[in-house]
Amino acid sequence: MIALAVMTLLSSTTHASLNILFYGNSYTDDRAINGGSLYLPAIPDFIVDLATAAGEPAPTAVNATESGKSLAWHNGNNTAIISTGLAGGQQWDYVVMQDQSTRPTVSHPSGDVANHRTAAVDLFTNVAIHSPLAVPVMFQTWARELSDHDFYHPVTGYFPGGPTQMQSELRSGYQ
Repeated sequence: MIALAVMTLLSSTTHASLNILFYGNSYTDDRAINGGSLYLPAIPDFIVDLATAAGEPAPTAVNATESGKSLAWHNGNNTAIISTGLAGGQQWDYVVMQDQSTRPTVSHPSGDVANHRTAAVDLFTNVAIHSPLAVPVMFQTWARELSDHDFYHPVTGYFPGGPTQMQSELRSGYQ
């Protein structure tokens, strides 16, 4: 899914290097999984690697992620990068936004779909002030692993329908 999105972004350009700003959290940033046995690079780094492997110019991919933070938090605390993340006179081509993993749900106590959507629009508006031609890209989070959390406990969990229920709520919240 990520690779398809990147290739779509790249194919719509005239082979010029893109400026991409990433807002997100630990789902966007680099991390170890499977008890530390597997390391996943940050999505911005992955995008640069994918573009260059495809023979495209390496995009400028700026990582403005903060673990566990929502788009509302970024909008209130992490917008300086919008005007300082590029050399003078350059603008953002894309802003990729990923909210905290439970914000776009209705069953989790921290879920708040209306806030999720408002925060995404507000953050994009801040980017558009600096870069009027920037394109917003929402990067949907994914359900947590079945074994990782008590989210799925049939009695005390937030998503008794398991990861399928959580993913369905995330999909709906992003749509």
